[in-house]
Amino acid sequence: MAKQKDLLKDLLTKPQREVAGASTAARFDFQKCWALCEMIDRHCAGQDYVVAFEFHDDVLFFDTATNPNEVEFCQVKTAESPKPRKLSSITSRRKPKNSIIGKMLKNTEGLADYPTAKLVLVSNNVFEFANTLICAKDLEEKYRKKLVEKITDELPTLNENILEHIHFRVVQIPIAEVETYLRGKAVNLFENRFGTEFTEAVLPWLRVMMGEANRRNNFPPDSVADVQTLIEKKCIGRSFVDISLDIVKARHRPAPQIGTLVSKLQMEGWDAKATTAIEKQTATAAADFTDPENTECAKLCDAIRIALDEGPDSADGLGAVLTNAYQTLLATQGAIPPPYRDPGYMHALILLVFHESI
Repeated sequence: MAKQKDLLKDLLTKPQREVAGASTAARFDFQKCWALCEMIDRHCAGQDYVVAFEFHDDVLFFDTATNPNEVEFCQVKTAESPKPRKLSSITSRRKPKNSIIGKMLKNTEGLADYPTAKLVLVSNNVFEFANTLICAKDLEEKYRKKLVEKITDELPTLNENILEHIHFRVVQIPIAEVETYLRGKAVNLFENRFGTEFTEAVLPWLRVMMGEANRRNNFPPDSVADVQTLIEKKCIGRSFVDISLDIVKARHRPAPQIGTLVSKLQMEGWDAKATTAIEKQTATAAADFTDPENTECAKLCDAIRIALDEGPDSADGLGAVLTNAYQTLLATQGAIPPPYRDPGYMHALILLVFHESI
């Protein structure tokens, strides 16, 4: 009887190639956001998937968590310059070190039983030989011949057939805009799953997913001793995303409507810039306010309640109450965590707590 193949176990026994990891915070943020975007696209398309972070390569996509047969080793490259990425930039090397494409090809060693394994070089700017997704075997002849020449010189055991495994993918997203692009994908996911009523919960959900991606990225690959640890500590799969979305639905409760309070501020003379900032941040503040597991926001709300209790009476005007509570928080809470320090957000959160206390 032929031995049953087990891709995950075979990857565990395969030595990790030496990788530098994300060289900058911006590159890692792009890599992480791109992986989450790709996950969301596959989720919306009804596909199964499991994603491993920094395990043999930047990102790995498996077709399923249960005895997968397909894997994509994705190397993510970013550049600020819009200039096309040249073939020489991915094939050049300093001997005895491998080139970018050579390092990627190392991933196929020991995986002869998995002929569908893909090596995907993802770039946020176009290649000189491609501006979309293309398999290396379909490149224009001059680039294909040059690529084969470079590969076989670097790795003599390989031949032109290896081109069937290599893919180049262009995702034309500026580095500074990748989080905005990810938020748009997340909104599509929520509308696909829930309709439009849950979209205010998108940002809190994204914070959770990005935190999980960070944790899996930072778990040392050398500490992965078995498949269970690999799945739990290095991977995010469709089932995890489904559970997280079920939790969003279970927690959801209508956010307090504070539009009348904002109108009152306008009547008291607050300028349009300040009230518009509050209105823009209300949905995000409300999602945090109604999330029972957001402990950071809960602590801020406790401090707001104290500030409101000890501050001026609402008879002195809502603006006075709001301003006093905000200034008290700045004076007593030290450095407010980044997602909450925006003045519009903080004013919206104070109004939500105030509304609750009426």
